[in-house]
Amino acid sequence: MVYDKNFHCAWKLKTDFKSLTEAYGLLALMNTSAGHFYFRSNCLKRFVGLGCAYSINENAHHATELQYDFLDSKAKGIYGLPLFWRFGGVYHTQNKMKATYQFAVGDKVIMNQKWELPISKSTKLTFSDQSDLKAAFMDPKNCACKFGVSLEYKL
Repeated sequence: MVYDKNFHCAWKLKTDFKSLTEAYGLLALMNTSAGHFYFRSNCLKRFVGLGCAYSINENAHHATELQYDFLDSKAKGIYGLPLFWRFGGVYHTQNKMKATYQFAVGDKVIMNQKWELPISKSTKLTFSDQSDLKAAFMDPKNCACKFGVSLEYKL
């Protein structure tokens, strides 16, 4: 591993003494005014990701990554290519609520969201849902939306 204050380079190699079983790489540029940028790869599966994590303010944090699968993959992503985009955001409100959003864009556009509402120090109410935004607009009759509610009590 190579480390500098703002630049990181890391790798992981694993072997069973007959062949290489795992090979990963990471290049990262940290602490820039725009966020943390990285390039990661799974070398044996020929999968790469280029991403960024950044804060909007002390209550809003985002991460985004563009992924490409160079292996002869059957995975269909954006425009039928093995290309995918991921985005996530975490937001904290003044009343201690926490909202989490995730978007996974490929051949579908899946949105997950979760709202956590603290009721007391030991009790939390959570609302979550998942939907395919592309199907919601293109084929609303077959859009499968999922919704859940949970109540958590810690002893």
